[in-house]
Amino acid sequence: METKTQSRVLIVDDMRVNRMILSSLLASHGVLADMAESGEACLALCRENRYDLILLDHRMPGADGIDTLVQLKEIFKEQGREVPVICHTVETGKENINLYKAAGFADVLIKPVHPQNLSELLMKYLPGGSEEERQKGDDEDARRKEEPAKLPG
Repeated sequence: METKTQSRVLIVDDMRVNRMILSSLLASHGVLADMAESGEACLALCRENRYDLILLDHRMPGADGIDTLVQLKEIFKEQGREVPVICHTVETGKENINLYKAAGFADVLIKPVHPQNLSELLMKYLPGGSEEERQKGDDEDARRKEEPAKLPG
């Protein structure tokens, strides 16, 4: 999949190896990536730069993904724009997808990240993504809403 080279993504994860893997996968699609290791660093970068997409880890020390998302929404509101924020979380987070969506995340990416899953998200959310991919994602969202939400145990 080729995306426009001007697409810019912010990767937020407290684990350096996760940031490096995501950055490498994004680079293979011609996507420029900035990296932050905390919610606070993410907020600072979003005040200074414009991103097309944010990949935000859910579990981080300090401000977690949901706390950071709430503050990001305020920044984007002040800037008069919307930026999709994707929650990326470990396999056990799969059971909480509906909760992440209810919290305001556009989508969820499960770690370890499979290149095909990342590619589908890029097609769905970055400028230049196909209408077919967006519709496919909307159909998947509708299916998920029909499933009962499971609260973390």
